[in-house]
Amino acid sequence: MNTGEHIENLIDSPERKKEIPMTYFVGRGGKDTGIVHIRFSDLFLSKGGGEIQSYMLEHSPENDQKIKDLTGGFSRRNLNHKIHELLELYKGKKDKKEVPFEFQLF
Repeated sequence: MNTGEHIENLIDSPERKKEIPMTYFVGRGGKDTGIVHIRFSDLFLSKGGGEIQSYMLEHSPENDQKIKDLTGGFSRRNLNHKIHELLELYKGKKDKKEVPFEFQLF
């Protein structure tokens, strides 16, 4: 498979066509700085009786499948990528009307 086909397969995959729920994420930051950090929410981390935390940390084909099963098909890679994507989009934001996930400013 050449690089172009690989990228096309990623773009057209079912995982890329549906959106990762924003309830999987939570942001934190300062009242002066706005959002500076995004992590997985308690809701996300409670999936599988809390086992998803260890599945996310311990890389194996079995754990990768468990993650997909618990999240409706999303891979570890796409979930982690979404955190970075959200931080790029919402870093410094302070207004809850502008941000599609929960966050706290201290």
